[in-house]
Amino acid sequence: MPDPTLIVAGALGFLSLVFWFAYVRPAPTETASGVIIAKTYRPATTYMQSHGTRVSTRIPISEAYLFAVRIDGFSESAQLSLNTIASAGFEVGQGVRVEFERRGIPPLPRRVRLMDMQHDERGAVR
Repeated sequence: MPDPTLIVAGALGFLSLVFWFAYVRPAPTETASGVIIAKTYRPATTYMQSHGTRVSTRIPISEAYLFAVRIDGFSESAQLSLNTIASAGFEVGQGVRVEFERRGIPPLPRRVRLMDMQHDERGAVR
């Protein structure tokens, strides 16, 4: 009979490959139109990163706006965070062009990751 630790190690290795394929591997970038449905301000904050010792690293997170975008042809909205300067020209209801990646495989939950957002060439508010 095989060693149980080898069986567990093999199962965890296989599970790691499935999650890598679903969520981490490079995915093709797609472009579509969408509409901004929410714009939320996020104030500046500090993230404390622990290294397993008593020493922690303080990582400053700058203020930003979190946008929720309804992409044409998708049932759920996707989110993108932009700094305050880059987000100045975007408002709720405005049509935009987004670049995104689709992540996941059929039995696992699928996720849309927004990479970039530009003003729609039509420039109209929908």
